Amino acid sequence: MTVFVPAQTMDVKFDTTPNKLNVSCEATGLFPRPKLKLYRLLLKERTPAIVKDASIAISNSRDTYNTSLYKTFEHDELSIPGTTGFECVVEIPGTNYQRRKRVAYYADVTNSEDHQASRNLNFILFVSTALCILHRNI
Repeated sequence: MTVFVPAQTMDVKFDTTPNKLNVSCEATGLFPRPKLKLYRLLLKERTPAIVKDASIAISNSRDTYNTSLYKTFEHDELSIPGTTGFECVVEIPGTNYQRRKRVAYYADVTNSEDHQASRNLNFILFVSTALCILHRNI
């Protein structure tokens, strides 16, 4: 039996430049040494694709591990126009511990035919989330 410490914090986020999308993922306070993976989620694909060649850093602080992952994408690598999702997964080998966090990147679709479909999908996701929250509070 392996004794482990789950992540104290976990975050996945992105920032953009005129030509690039920078995706980062961070998990802190884990023990033993964790593994961090980044997946790319596309609307047309059924299974997520693991992102290769991401830069990974890991450090040990007060007997726990902090790990981060960073990947830069050129805008033309992404499904533009449309939505690309990213999922960060942290695992502790030898245990069944796994934590996931997702973020969606919405490409500029204002000049595309898919613009209305993308807006409709965003509205449906917003309403679905609101209904789930209301249902929990009832």
